[in-house]
Amino acid sequence: MNFFFAKIKAVSLVMAFFLSVLFITGCDIFSDSKSGGQESNTALEAILANQWSSYTKNYPHLKGGLMLKVISPNETYFAAHNMPDGAGENSYFRAASITKTFTAAAIMLLQQNQKLNIDDTLSTNMPGRNEPYLPNTADFNIPDKQTVTIRQILEHRARIFDLSNSDIPTTVAKPYANYNYIAYVLDSNPNYTITIDELIKTVAENGLKYDIPLNEYHYSDTGYTILGKIIERVSKQTYEKYVTDNLLKPNGLSKSLLPYIGTDEIMPAPKVLGYNYFGGNSFDVPSSNMSWQVACGNLTTTAAELAQWGHLLYSGNAGIQKSYIDQMMNGKTVTASTSYGLGCHIIDGLGYGHTGATEGYLSFMFHDPDLKATFVLYANVLNWDDPASQQICLKETIIKVKEALFK
Repeated sequence: MNFFFAKIKAVSLVMAFFLSVLFITGCDIFSDSKSGGQESNTALEAILANQWSSYTKNYPHLKGGLMLKVISPNETYFAAHNMPDGAGENSYFRAASITKTFTAAAIMLLQQNQKLNIDDTLSTNMPGRNEPYLPNTADFNIPDKQTVTIRQILEHRARIFDLSNSDIPTTVAKPYANYNYIAYVLDSNPNYTITIDELIKTVAENGLKYDIPLNEYHYSDTGYTILGKIIERVSKQTYEKYVTDNLLKPNGLSKSLLPYIGTDEIMPAPKVLGYNYFGGNSFDVPSSNMSWQVACGNLTTTAAELAQWGHLLYSGNAGIQKSYIDQMMNGKTVTASTSYGLGCHIIDGLGYGHTGATEGYLSFMFHDPDLKATFVLYANVLNWDDPASQQICLKETIIKVKEALFK
């Protein structure tokens, strides 16, 4: 754990880089679906094998494989390649920034229930209450607090300094200047719990923000940390409890978890072991401290449940009215072929959803409204030597799967 924090600094740094490369319980909706035939699943396994073999030949000693889950209107499909014995669609893995789809959904559910307004600024009082969205104390006085709106944070257009993906400026008079704050803290104590409040305070007390115009896109995990705080303030519950009670349980996601304590580092069984590929070698990732990723990347789930979530959410069947889902899926341009809505990537060839990258895992979850199909694909390895190529591999694999199933 210490080795990778020291060498790589921030385990989610890949996410900020990826978009520039891509340009790049019972739920009634499943009542009539059935598993795809063995012939179809075998064909999908062949696609995964071909794609992964072509990719890994350039990276000696890279371990890991691919796992795929597809939900279509009438059938579901599952395929895997080079996964551990016994690993299946109900095995646990870490979905990283796909957590942001839950955070955005929670915000929209609170909007639906008239508990907040996403066009309010952070210093505005919550509806019906004499308290602002963020406490009116020095620890929460982040830059632009009086003008930044909840919507802008959802869109990554609030120029909020990202403690995950950026080093602290050398001008800051703190011992962690010129270091990544999260790496600095966890390198000395890997089991330490980094709280939402601590992260926001670090931004506030150092006056950190990006030197770009407000409303310009800049990916920020810490922005979603702030949304987690807003969810807690508005709901009067912890982030984990609100999302569990209002999104996970109602949608039958009984295996999905949101760890938030530094010592809660090991996934329950059955789990898929992840690997970091660094310097031409693979390293096991048996555990990971997710405390600093609350609301931006702390989701532990399974391929089956993640596909179920994406399918319910983007089809308007997750308990959030379609008008609010439409807002989430209404993206602003980021590159020639990508947009970003409210916690939602829109990528040509894939559809609507999100990607996730953390130690040991790279994951995609996308819904194609035209096909009415949802695709989850993840690798249980993260190639730190060349993350862009791995992301392209997964994107192209989903496209080939779509062509095979819906040609």
